[in-house]
Amino acid sequence: MADVPERYHSLDHLRAVAMFLGIYLHTAIAYMSSEVPWAIHDPARSEFFDVTVGAIHLFRMQLFFFIAGFFACMVQRRMGAWPYLKRRLSRIGIPLLGGMIVVLPPVFVAWEWGEEVAGQESVIGEFSKWPESFDEIPTGHLWFLEYLLIYYLAVYLFSRPAEKLERNGFNARADRTFARLMRSWWKPLALMSGTFWLLLAGPQVGEPESAGVTIIPTWNGLLYFGIYFLFGWFLFRQRGLLSELLRFRSVNIVLLIVGFLAYGASMEEWLRTEVTSGPVWWIGSLGAELFCWTAIFLFTGMFLRRFDKPTRWSRYAAESSYWFYIAHLPLVIALQAVFFPWNANAFVKCGTVVLISTLVLLASYDWLVRYSIVGTVMNGKRLRARKEAT
Repeated sequence: MADVPERYHSLDHLRAVAMFLGIYLHTAIAYMSSEVPWAIHDPARSEFFDVTVGAIHLFRMQLFFFIAGFFACMVQRRMGAWPYLKRRLSRIGIPLLGGMIVVLPPVFVAWEWGEEVAGQESVIGEFSKWPESFDEIPTGHLWFLEYLLIYYLAVYLFSRPAEKLERNGFNARADRTFARLMRSWWKPLALMSGTFWLLLAGPQVGEPESAGVTIIPTWNGLLYFGIYFLFGWFLFRQRGLLSELLRFRSVNIVLLIVGFLAYGASMEEWLRTEVTSGPVWWIGSLGAELFCWTAIFLFTGMFLRRFDKPTRWSRYAAESSYWFYIAHLPLVIALQAVFFPWNANAFVKCGTVVLISTLVLLASYDWLVRYSIVGTVMNGKRLRARKEAT
């Protein structure tokens, strides 16, 4: 379609940042002062990592699914429903299957090694065994690819009924309602009312599910992340409303702080008592969603304002981030184990692991992946630049 733009560089950049933040998050977990299930709990710790990991974890994947929904609507309109589904099955399905076969086994090996180095009780023993039934197959950190495939399939199956709704005027009415919502200052409050209740059935405060444990997704998780996907889809239908994310910045900052403080206080109480219901759970869930929606609006607005121009490095980063995220976890855990005995502070250790991981992943992408069949499957075919004759 002629009215469908070629690219939204700001959202390309933001999606890449969401992927790269995953590397920091999975590194910093080892250096948190509070212990969550992880391969290594390093003796060098800082509460700084509790705060940053908590903040990033509250909105990163929700942001990713919002952007995925936005681009899904864009590309499906350009290509058509069936051609788009076929492309997604290739670019998402093959990396998911390949990652589960090639990447997850080294994750389990590195994890067990890390637990041994740290002298910790194993939390992954059952997952590292050969699964005896389908529901015992884990997806690990690749769970989001399975969710994307489900959403893309749902979009395809709903494409015909959506055409009938379009003719009946339903879509126009829905678009008008969405536009009124987007132009309001209270949109994060309205949107959180549709998502926070799904957190009430989660395994801990602020979590809709334990993602990646099994290949069978939960309805709770699918609905939760699906709302963010649909938000992106509807926003592309009226992409002129993107500019509304630049407004009400001061209000969103205040709501962001309130949400994070409410979540943090509830999370601290949950870690102390492990309550599974009541005011702590409600306040924590409301705070988590308030923080999540306002963080999405603020970060998207910032990237629309500051990073909406294409550059050579940013396009490279956007393409490489997919490989970085799929491949990073065994490397990060192995490096955490290697540096466990090192007598350095938490910031030096975390920074060293992030730096080495980034350099190794960058070299592997540039030398082994980008121009290979793997790179073609993930991002489309790339040709090496030919040197001009002198």
